[in-house]
Amino acid sequence: MSKRIVIWDIICYLIFPIVIWNYGKNHIGEYYAMLVSTLPGILYSIVRFILLKRVNLFGIFMVLNLLIGTLVDVLAGSAIQMLWNDVFYSYILALIFIVTIVVNKPLFLFLSLDLVEMQGHNRTKMKSLFYQKKILFILN
Repeated sequence: MSKRIVIWDIICYLIFPIVIWNYGKNHIGEYYAMLVSTLPGILYSIVRFILLKRVNLFGIFMVLNLLIGTLVDVLAGSAIQMLWNDVFYSYILALIFIVTIVVNKPLFLFLSLDLVEMQGHNRTKMKSLFYQKKILFILN
């Protein structure tokens, strides 16, 4: 099952957006091609979230990131402004990650914890393992 998930991840997050961008930019323009190319990832994330029937930080982070990114793109109005907005949005996300590191609750730790739990490991045991000094340093 996990092999199929990886294949669907690659198709929905990589192949579909690239194909939509390459074929859509000539027909509907660069701005709308960028917007439309985000739809497969958003739809796939929502469907996968519903099928797994599990609330986890990684899933919420992915859906929120896609929705906020698309909202920022829609509000841009032009392709160049969309690219600049993406740069600013990336800086804001980086700041959020840095703040979580400073307060010693790295967001990456919790995202990794969700991924490890999806692979079948015990969340409680893995959390205590992730908070060991050496591993926490790496996650930071």
